[in-house]
Amino acid sequence: MKKIMVAVTMLIAVTGMAFSQEEKKSRTVIEVSGGMIPGSFAVEGLAELSPFGPDFYASISHVAENSFTWNARLMAGISPMIDGWDYRDYGFTGGYALSYCDKTPGHFAFGFGAGYSPVASSKRTISLLLSGLVFNSSYSYEHEADSDSSVSPKTNNYTIKTNTSVFMVGPQIQYVRTFGSHFSLYVDSSIMYAVSGYFHYEIEDITANSRVENTLGVSGGLLYPLSFGLAWKF
Repeated sequence: MKKIMVAVTMLIAVTGMAFSQEEKKSRTVIEVSGGMIPGSFAVEGLAELSPFGPDFYASISHVAENSFTWNARLMAGISPMIDGWDYRDYGFTGGYALSYCDKTPGHFAFGFGAGYSPVASSKRTISLLLSGLVFNSSYSYEHEADSDSSVSPKTNNYTIKTNTSVFMVGPQIQYVRTFGSHFSLYVDSSIMYAVSGYFHYEIEDITANSRVENTLGVSGGLLYPLSFGLAWKF
């Protein structure tokens, strides 16, 4: 994925020089699309968590006459983020086995980027930005788990809650192709590095009236937000 992004960046730079003589005008573009967020976080004491799944994107971009560009974006989607995490390692170890996550959590993210558009003509815009992104995922559900004990087998009811919040930074590339005066298509791609964050979980055994709660640090790991969709240029 890194090699692909480097190749795309070089292609954009070459394209920018090719169209550097095109007329540049101030414009604002509103974009809506579908997308996805491949990649994973590095969580203290846990296997990596991946938010990969379908996303809805909405964003707004503005290119000034001097080619200074800013972009604000919002993402929301579904992601099997903690599949494969065995709660027994961090929760109840006294004979009760709580199985893997069996529901799919959702997530949202919002970010802001600023940079330069080497190509900003009436028909196409290519923007290179440095972007910050705040990612959050939270959910809760109830689960039944059977006792591991052969002496007094029974079923316990659990309530599980998790919340993940991560701040990320990285390069963002956007291409907008306009057909006619306003209607456009756009592609947006970025590489986001997890600078800091946390993963918080609560596991409550309602039957036994006991509770485990902990917060783990998040740092490292890369996400690759990618979207493609429709845009309207003003």
